[in-house]
Amino acid sequence: MPVETRQQKNLGVMPPTTPSTLAQWSKMTNDVRSIVVGHLDYGSRCNMKLCSNNDYSLVNMTKFKANNIVISGVSNRDQGGVHIEIDSFSIWFIKKDNNTTEIERGWNGEKIERYKEIRQEDHYDLSRRFLDKYHQKFGLNATSVHIQSVSFSPSPNWKIKCDNFELLEAPLDWLNASVSRKYKSLVIFDVTNPVWAVDERMLEATDKLSLLLENDMTDEQLETVKATDVCLHSKRITTDGLIKYLDYFIKNGKETDSITQQCYLVHQPPLNGPLSQMT
Repeated sequence: MPVETRQQKNLGVMPPTTPSTLAQWSKMTNDVRSIVVGHLDYGSRCNMKLCSNNDYSLVNMTKFKANNIVISGVSNRDQGGVHIEIDSFSIWFIKKDNNTTEIERGWNGEKIERYKEIRQEDHYDLSRRFLDKYHQKFGLNATSVHIQSVSFSPSPNWKIKCDNFELLEAPLDWLNASVSRKYKSLVIFDVTNPVWAVDERMLEATDKLSLLLENDMTDEQLETVKATDVCLHSKRITTDGLIKYLDYFIKNGKETDSITQQCYLVHQPPLNGPLSQMT
């Protein structure tokens, strides 16, 4: 049975439907219904598919973009398991002994105990297969994507598309799997690649840019940074570069911004000078 169908049977619980709501829905054209379905999150779409054969087909024909996708490690990073959140829906692949995985599902981060199951397969393989099927159906397309505390890289065919991207303690391969060229917010804390090259996508982030480990950003690159909420760590940025960015920040920062809260730039001057910090 397909993963999504099994989730619907296990977890789908619709609120009571009254004759009046059914009548209103039945009077809508398919175009209007598609607009309504297009605004539903992942869990609501699963519930909608249980209502009727027509609704099942309508949901399948309507494109879907999640609000939020989170792929994170459980316990000791992903050695203990993998947790995947798609809007309000959650699924856990928990590592057990002897290549056994416990699968749990739930809503809003709360597990539903009675739907727990055990599989004689590796938790990595099961979580990757789930994401493969989801990617094939919808793509990894969301307003925000968060990859947290995982050691595995994405499959070569995965294409991530999002407005806000957060990569915390995970391989930089996840950023390379993104086809988005411009972000509103980009946050990277990548312990598996302690030093990385700054590229154009980082400089083009419009609202927030946080590169929380040392990188090779130069004064020339800092001068092209669009975001006014930044956290950077580069020994190649000089005092002159900081002054130019502060001038940009003062001119373009929001009224609610402050340098202390929104800008933390670390500069390592030559050996004959002290470490200069600006907060």
